Amino acid sequence: IDACPTQAIVAPGVLDARRCLSYLTIEYRGIIPRQLRPLIGDYLFGCDICQDVCPWNTRPPSATDPAFATRDAYRALSPRMLLGLTRRQFNHLFKGSPIQRTRRQGLLRNAAVVVGNSARAQDVELLSHRLKLEPDPIVRVHLGWALAQHPSASALAACQHALAHEPDAQVRDELEQGILAHPLATP
Repeated sequence: IDACPTQAIVAPGVLDARRCLSYLTIEYRGIIPRQLRPLIGDYLFGCDICQDVCPWNTRPPSATDPAFATRDAYRALSPRMLLGLTRRQFNHLFKGSPIQRTRRQGLLRNAAVVVGNSARAQDVELLSHRLKLEPDPIVRVHLGWALAQHPSASALAACQHALAHEPDAQVRDELEQGILAHPLATP
């Protein structure tokens, strides 16, 4: 209960799946609630903290089946690299992988949240560029949020520019919220 980063375990044996990182990053198909995005931290696909700390799992058997090993092609991937994946690239790279469960939309949405949580100044240009090119509005919502997490004038200007050109109402709302909450925004 104490180890869950989103307080999804609300009582012994009771899980609020709407707050669970594994649910949010793998199964959920929509816009991740704003208040939960910072709690995702750098979890791109699942979490399993509850499995790691559960007393029932103190001596789990080692997985020796090669099917459970991380594929070499995935080791070099970063959330920043994932943001540029096309649908075709996603399908090719993750064919036969559990990562396909989240679909391209979900994986890129998650990557945007992870990049936003790191708030690295060098990501502003990447996020701004991906926001212009991304066809999926759910991914754009999270790219807009990630961009607004950067406390720089260039990030604020990129959000304002994106807002002026954004056709989708949900993405515009996210950009407006980000601009209003930005530390350099004028009241």
